[in-house]
Amino acid sequence: NMSVLLSAMLAVVWARGLAIGAEAKRAPALPSDQLPAWAWMFLVRLGDFKQVLPALLAALASTSIAGLLARSVSLGIPWSHPDGGATPTTTWLGEGEGSTELGTARRWALLLALSIWRAEKLESLLQRVQRAYNYARTVGLGPGLR
Repeated sequence: NMSVLLSAMLAVVWARGLAIGAEAKRAPALPSDQLPAWAWMFLVRLGDFKQVLPALLAALASTSIAGLLARSVSLGIPWSHPDGGATPTTTWLGEGEGSTELGTARRWALLLALSIWRAEKLESLLQRVQRAYNYARTVGLGPGLR
């Protein structure tokens, strides 16, 4: 799946950008042989907004903010109207379950939101693995595994 590949690429760029910036004690440096300067800086700066962008993109893809909020806090539990009416058929993405009215722009917004969210999780995993490796290297493999 291309979104998984995009997420992995973003996670590596963000992790590498942070590591290069930490080593140089300044803004992230540019790996000149891998990406053009504008692309590298765009991807690193995109990382500054990685916790907000998925929510904003999901809101852009939704048909109503109220429907998005209702579905996001429902934890998947079916609900009904307070007056005892039936559960509404409107979802946060459109009318009815399984609706195919999702347009191209909304579909891309959801795909990009998912990719950025997944990249943030992968970057966190990379950082935890790196910390565990550095700790095991410092104290030794045996004590590091305890």
